[in-house]
Amino acid sequence: MKYLIAPFVILSMPLAAQGFEFADKAKDHFRRLDTNHDNVVTEKEYMHTVKVRFDRIDTNADGVLSQEEMRAYWVAKQKQMEAYLNKERGERD
Repeated sequence: MKYLIAPFVILSMPLAAQGFEFADKAKDHFRRLDTNHDNVVTEKEYMHTVKVRFDRIDTNADGVLSQEEMRAYWVAKQKQMEAYLNKERGERD
């Protein structure tokens, strides 16, 4: 499982350059992971989110991620992030 998580961590690193408030994002992310609301995240809870993301990326449901599927996912995420940042910038003006 270590090998499955690493690409998500590495590919999310460019977000740090986007100026996000990671402390707030980390709290929100933790709350979403902690599905039984006991203030800890078990491996099972964490791996469930990995499985959900894997299934979302695996658009042809063949159980493997192709380079094309990964690229399409991250391009869509980048567009989503840019839209969010543009909205945030617009609200500050």
